[in-house]
Amino acid sequence: MNKKITLASLILLIGIIIIIFFFTSTKQDKPNIIIITSDSLRADHLGVYGYPYNTSPNIDNFAKDATVFKNAYSQAPWTIPSFGTLLTSLYPTVHNLNFEIGSDNRAHYMGVITTEYENIFLHEKLKSLDYSTALISGNIILQFYSKEHLPDHSFDTVLINKQDKTWNSSNMTEAAINHIEQIKDKPFFINLWYMDPHSPYAPSEEFDIFNHTQYTDKYIEEDFNINKYDGEILSTDTSIGTF
Repeated sequence: MNKKITLASLILLIGIIIIIFFFTSTKQDKPNIIIITSDSLRADHLGVYGYPYNTSPNIDNFAKDATVFKNAYSQAPWTIPSFGTLLTSLYPTVHNLNFEIGSDNRAHYMGVITTEYENIFLHEKLKSLDYSTALISGNIILQFYSKEHLPDHSFDTVLINKQDKTWNSSNMTEAAINHIEQIKDKPFFINLWYMDPHSPYAPSEEFDIFNHTQYTDKYIEEDFNINKYDGEILSTDTSIGTF
């Protein structure tokens, strides 16, 4: 079991379930584009990938008519360069999208974006096509993609609750729906980045319903966390269904 968890964690360390929706806008020929990312979500804890417990009914239902990938590999062991790859389709050694915080308390590229890679991000390409772009994230580290830190490469809108690190999937979903209502007359691109399945595992009472592992003295803490982790997945899946 430990080997399986380790292997899955290495492959899916940032944890991805990326769902791309295309909608026909009522006033534009351009499709609206939404990417939903769930931080630290393991494939082997989703029903669509064979997990026997009901953690993901909405994702599973969506998967019935979607393209489902059986293999996925994280391109880096932490968020920033992995996010860079997601939005550029380039390897981290090519896009150089690691960050450091300078003396001005702003994020700076550790690599140099050359002329060859101007407009490197998907959201930059879409902005040039008159899209409204937004990042709505529960991962506070992604604030580095805001105008405050990266004015030349930012999303138009970045919604991150910097004060409340427990900003959960329900709050984010409400924020995303409200944002779409405000900009729906223009083609839009939104990256909705859920954080619930990331540690610490503390699902609300509504979703803290799993008790399916066999407790032993040796693995009691690990098993306890697995149950809580599955509750966080169910919370995220419920928000995806609401969205």
